[in-house]
Amino acid sequence: AVTERDDDENEEDTMVRSTSKYVAASLALALALAMAAGASAQDYEEYDYEVLPEVPQEFADSMKEYAEEDTGACDPIPRSLWNTTVRDGKDQDCEGWWQSIAGDARSVADDIGQSFADGAPLLMQSGNVSTCVTPLDFNYNFSLNVKSACWPAGTETEPEGNHVARVTLELPLQCYDENQAVPLEDIPEQTILVQGDVALCGDDAGEDQRSYRQVADNQ
Repeated sequence: AVTERDDDENEEDTMVRSTSKYVAASLALALALAMAAGASAQDYEEYDYEVLPEVPQEFADSMKEYAEEDTGACDPIPRSLWNTTVRDGKDQDCEGWWQSIAGDARSVADDIGQSFADGAPLLMQSGNVSTCVTPLDFNYNFSLNVKSACWPAGTETEPEGNHVARVTLELPLQCYDENQAVPLEDIPEQTILVQGDVALCGDDAGEDQRSYRQVADNQ
């Protein structure tokens, strides 16, 4: 039987995994802000710059490739099913990790929103990738910000039925380019529609984020 302690440990593990996913992006933001405040690059020579940018750059490149291959076809998930992971009467969560698309704990919506609480790469409509941070707390219920959800076409044929859920959230974000070096308070906050594609199954449940994209208001 699952105990309250098990739930607490699982939630703590989720937080650690999500935070480590974007640690490089967060450190890059910290460096940019520190240098804007007067610190020199020499003060940070202990960091390995050939290693730190690797994870966000790989994710940025994969998001661009994913966007190019996306047909745009997506089967809408009725709002009545947002609190589940059911499609055509069948649970799509083969790992038993998720509780909902946009509902209770371990939702796809929270997985996306919590990434931006740490600072995550976002593929902008311009085609460039920015690092964006939300002022919303890690423990915020990001399901409240969901605008739509659907099942992208094509992913159901992947090995082990690796279905992907696409969730669009409206988030307050502060976004910066890697060439920017300004204090965080000087970066304007924008309300951006973020479309996140997250796999529900696979070898690393909860970590297979395919894409975070800015989308137009009519999508």
